[in-house]
Amino acid sequence: FISQSNFTININQYAVGTDSIRSEIVIKRIAAGAPIGTASLFAGLVEDTVFGNGGNGETQHYNVFRRALFTPQGQVVNLPINLGDSIIFNKTENFNQIWNTNRMRTVAILQEEISKLVIQSGLSSTLQIGAATLIKSNNSLNSISVYPNPASQYITVIGNEQQVFNYELSNQFGQVILNGKISNQQRINVSFLADGIYNVKFFNACEVSTCKIVVKH
Repeated sequence: FISQSNFTININQYAVGTDSIRSEIVIKRIAAGAPIGTASLFAGLVEDTVFGNGGNGETQHYNVFRRALFTPQGQVVNLPINLGDSIIFNKTENFNQIWNTNRMRTVAILQEEISKLVIQSGLSSTLQIGAATLIKSNNSLNSISVYPNPASQYITVIGNEQQVFNYELSNQFGQVILNGKISNQQRINVSFLADGIYNVKFFNACEVSTCKIVVKH
């Protein structure tokens, strides 16, 4: 990896209809100097956590690669020349029905063509596709809803009256802030959280469902 890179990579994700995702990859020059000329850009879609028995005893699998956005040789990039200049690449891909769309990320790696040194890399947030108050599981876990959204004091969980769920509330960096067990009509206190978008995960031994909430005081 080239230390103190002269470039940044910023990645945004956008929902396109109900079945596609658009990845916007922005490469920006923030300092003068090498490298100059062309480089290779590699990018793909990853699912940050997949739950299931992989045959080796593990039930949680992280950053599972789902689809390449360019060819195996990468995309040739003409690196920005002037300080502050940037280039943008947009790629739209259809979701596969087995993916958990709430957990998708875009990863990008910029590499020197000759030396193969990594110039810069980037990873999007799972919270960029769009906020949703209804959690839809890919498995048989009953749907759960939370309200209000946005929230300032509490969110209330509406689910199956007979079920108790584990939950984790994390920030945009994936840091878990709250966790515990919760059931139908119980509340989670969010009054102490800073304004922003948070991810809430509900799960049991076999299944998981997620949603995004907005905290706004």
